[in-house]
Amino acid sequence: MSNRRLKDRLSPSFPKMRMISDTIGNIIGFAVLAVLFWLDYYFVWPEWAFWILIGLVALSIFSALWSIIEPAYLYRSWSYQFDEEYLQLSYGILKKEW
Repeated sequence: MSNRRLKDRLSPSFPKMRMISDTIGNIIGFAVLAVLFWLDYYFVWPEWAFWILIGLVALSIFSALWSIIEPAYLYRSWSYQFDEEYLQLSYGILKKEW
């Protein structure tokens, strides 16, 4: 049953729209981090706060890179089909869910 594909797919514009949405979120997140770094500099927060901010930047960079790769995988893995009684969804990259 896992080899079966449903007949309908997501819109071809899905990866582009998802990347645009993720990019806007990443820009907002990096702006918040920039403000926090400025506040750290202005108010001379403890040194551990600076290292936490560095860790958040590293996680944000990883998240931004993943948001470029993820939409293509999601587009390939999602399919659906509906009739009068049921809506069937099939999704998953490593493990197929129905």
